[in-house]
Amino acid sequence: TNSRARQSGLSRYGAMSCGGAPMCGILALETGLGEEYYKHDEPTVHGLWPAVQPWGFSPCVRPASLTPRRPKLPECFAFPSPSPDHVRWAVEHTWLKHGVCAGSASEDDFFAQVCELAAAPLQLMAEARRLRLSMKATAAMLRAAGLPVYNTDTYNGEVLLSACAVRDLDGDGFLWRLANISAFPKACRSKAHAAEARDSCLPSIRGPACAADDDCTSRVGCARCTA
Repeated sequence: TNSRARQSGLSRYGAMSCGGAPMCGILALETGLGEEYYKHDEPTVHGLWPAVQPWGFSPCVRPASLTPRRPKLPECFAFPSPSPDHVRWAVEHTWLKHGVCAGSASEDDFFAQVCELAAAPLQLMAEARRLRLSMKATAAMLRAAGLPVYNTDTYNGEVLLSACAVRDLDGDGFLWRLANISAFPKACRSKAHAAEARDSCLPSIRGPACAADDDCTSRVGCARCTA
């Protein structure tokens, strides 16, 4: 991922807080209005970036399985490009720098979730390109449709959507969802997680009530009292 995109995307408004969700980050989508590799005819997906330090307080959760993905490009990355080698590199880079911290069940699962999250926003962005809308107008169009626009990156021509993740109680890994930061606690904290938190400590979630550090010794994952 372009370091300039990371700088402008996540740290312009300070480090992202997960606000009670186990994990959080941004989905970066290219309008095609950027420079160099980011200048193209159709909107595309750039990647899903967990907000790990120094860009935020999301933990880096490794995938449940390290099985390599299928050789075929993920569906949402298989778009016509004047630089197909760069696209293949970008997919590998996205996984090795960001995907390995996204808590997915596997590499295939990570990219399947990225493509699913990106599908609806990319449809709207394609319409924005057809209408020749600017970056600002494209972001406004997405906001009007109820999508959680976190920021924009004018140099790379990207719209950045906020997202959080919740543990998949029916399988391995975490499930990512688009949501405004203010909605993270509701969107990515199920009743099961709330019940678990009463007797254990989970990343970015307030743990059970305590009065002193000694209260934490019998609680799973708890080290000290911060109440």
